[in-house]
Amino acid sequence: MEKFWSDEPGSPKPKCWEEDPERFFPEGNKLSEKIKEAKEVCNTCGFTTECLEAALKNNEAFGIWGGMTPEERDALKRRQARMR
Repeated sequence: MEKFWSDEPGSPKPKCWEEDPERFFPEGNKLSEKIKEAKEVCNTCGFTTECLEAALKNNEAFGIWGGMTPEERDALKRRQARMR
């Protein structure tokens, strides 16, 4: 995944940067609760749009990216394709 944020000291970073990466690749018990928790982090992030665009561009098949699950991203891609 290409970076869409700066490494400059003091520059903003995505909220997930401060979290355990496993949070964004939920599996196992209480899956819907884990997905909801990951999306809550995304909803407070200033990079949600850039993250989602990068996930769509790179065909990310796993994890929560830009506040969306793989299934939600697939549905978005299908809707976008129909609009062309």
